[in-house]
Amino acid sequence: MSQSLPQVGSDDNTWGTMLNGYLGVAHNQYGGAYSINSINSATTSSYNIGTTESSNPVANEYFLVNCSSTNVTITLPSATNTSFSYMVYNVKKTDTSANTVTLATTSSQTIDGSSTYVISTPYMAIQIVCDGSNWWVI
Repeated sequence: MSQSLPQVGSDDNTWGTMLNGYLGVAHNQYGGAYSINSINSATTSSYNIGTTESSNPVANEYFLVNCSSTNVTITLPSATNTSFSYMVYNVKKTDTSANTVTLATTSSQTIDGSSTYVISTPYMAIQIVCDGSNWWVI
């Protein structure tokens, strides 16, 4: 059954849940639009989420990484950042080179139990989420 917008007087007091589900399709959980970032290895070989792009990390971002010139390392913000309980990032390698995209953590945090996660397959994409302590590939 698909969700639809409620009709006045006929929603059985569930309009808030349905409306939030509808809005969540185009917006992150904080009401902001999803953000798409292109990272090109010709200009950078490393990228720190939250410091390279802005002073605060933003949840629910997409990173399109072209590492055709060199390997690229993306450092994730702290999973314990209380500004965002559950951050989600989507990372895609957009080239066919043998170079890699490495996701790195801070403060001894892990990604599926390791300090880094490497994307080496052309056009591979992952989604990564934090649980307030560490990071997990979904």
